[in-house]
Amino acid sequence: MPINKLSVLVNLYKKEMRQLSLDIAFTLGAVLVSVIIIITSDKSPAAVLPFIMVAGLAGLIPVVSSIRILSGEWNNNTIYLMLSLPIKGQMVLGAKLLALITHYIIGTGTVIISSILLMFFWIPDFTAIITSRFGYVPWDWFLGVYILTVALFVFIASLSFLAQVLGHLFSRFTGWAITIIFIFLWWLISKFNHWMGNFFSVWQFDFEPAMTAANLLSWSIFGTLVEALIVFAIAVIVYNRKIEI
Repeated sequence: MPINKLSVLVNLYKKEMRQLSLDIAFTLGAVLVSVIIIITSDKSPAAVLPFIMVAGLAGLIPVVSSIRILSGEWNNNTIYLMLSLPIKGQMVLGAKLLALITHYIIGTGTVIISSILLMFFWIPDFTAIITSRFGYVPWDWFLGVYILTVALFVFIASLSFLAQVLGHLFSRFTGWAITIIFIFLWWLISKFNHWMGNFFSVWQFDFEPAMTAANLLSWSIFGTLVEALIVFAIAVIVYNRKIEI
């Protein structure tokens, strides 16, 4: 009987979401507490600090989870079962990546929505101030920047996966191997991006500043996603080679 790949992916995704449920609950709880602190502080500037810290955690916790969600397979010895199943790495790692993206969007999305509501609470004429400065509220720019952060997170999570599957090829000092590989790959890709930036900088285009910024944002999103896809594909290839356990 042929395997329904979509059904397998959904089941794996649900499994990963159950593992991340505590992390998500912690993030949402921290956001709620920090919002309550701001609302009940009589608009004290110091009350904003916990919310800023929580905003950082909302983006950081999914990154940490990208390590725990895969390394946990080795720590709990479930990697033996996963490798013995007729399931390709793109399904296993894909489900983990989708769950991490969901985690990131829920956490950071809650922070952003809370920030907007708090802005209207803190500064009732917030929209008028923004409109007088830009002529309109640049929601499209805000959305574009957020999509870029999502793309960057996908890249970091994919790089984390690749570093982990390569690091577990070593029977000793696995943790150190993963850390060194991650830092080296980050450095290597950064050097490549810097070289590409210098290469394309020789082309001069007579665009309006707003159009140039829009192109830069769009290409940044596209390039980050392409790099994330390449890194993820390499991680899948290594995983499918029945990595050393």
